Amino acid sequence: MKMMLMTDNQKLKKLLHLTFQRDSGFIDVLQDYQLAERFLKRWPSEWEILLLDQPTDYALAQMLQLKRSNRHLKIIVLARQIDPAVLIHWTKFPPDLILAPEISLQDLIKKCEQMLVPTVQTPDDVPTPQPLQPQKNGRICLNPDEFNIVVDRKTVVELRPKEFELISYLVQAPGRVFTREELMREIWQYKYFADDRTIDTHIKTLRKKIPFPCIATVWGVGYKYDET
Repeated sequence: MKMMLMTDNQKLKKLLHLTFQRDSGFIDVLQDYQLAERFLKRWPSEWEILLLDQPTDYALAQMLQLKRSNRHLKIIVLARQIDPAVLIHWTKFPPDLILAPEISLQDLIKKCEQMLVPTVQTPDDVPTPQPLQPQKNGRICLNPDEFNIVVDRKTVVELRPKEFELISYLVQAPGRVFTREELMREIWQYKYFADDRTIDTHIKTLRKKIPFPCIATVWGVGYKYDET
C-alpha cells in the first residue's frame, strides 16, 4: 500500500510509518497541496491513498481537486465535521470515506486495505451492461441513466448525482419519514458525521428544482416524500 499523509499528529505519523515499514508499504508525509500535486504528476500510478487528518475546509477543497486527473486515488478524511459547502462544491469528486479522528489504527488500516481490494471477475462472469430503465413513481419518473427526473411526463429536471440519489431514495418509499442520519448513512455512506446541513441544503435545492411541493419536513425527525 502506498499512502500520502497530511497530518500534524506526530503519534499518527509514527504509528503509520511503523505499520507501513513492517508490511513493506510506503508512506510519505505532505505539508501542502503543491507537494501532493508534484508527487502525483511525477508518479501518477504509484499513490493509492491520500489520508487527510482533520484538514481545514480550504485544504480539503484543494485536495479534492486532485481527483480530477487521478480517479484511482482514494481520499480518506479523518474529521468530526466538514463544511457542507465543500462537499456540495465537489459533488463529482467527494472523499471516498470520512471517519472519526478517534478511530483505532487497526481499524484505519483495515479500512484502507478494504478500499484497495479489487473485485475480480472471470470473463464468463462479466455481465453485459444493460441500460437502466426509467422508473415511474407518482408524478415523478426517475431516469437513472441521465440523472434527471421527468415531472408529469413533460418537464425534465436536471439533477446532480447526489440530488438524484436523494430524491430517488425518498420517492421509492412515499410517506415514510427518513431521519437526516439515515439519509447521510445510506446516500453519502458517512458513518461518522456531525453536521446535518448537507441534507438540508440538498433538500432546499430539490424543492427549488421540482415544480411542485413533494418533500415534506417532519420537524425534529427528518423528511418524507408526499405528493398530497
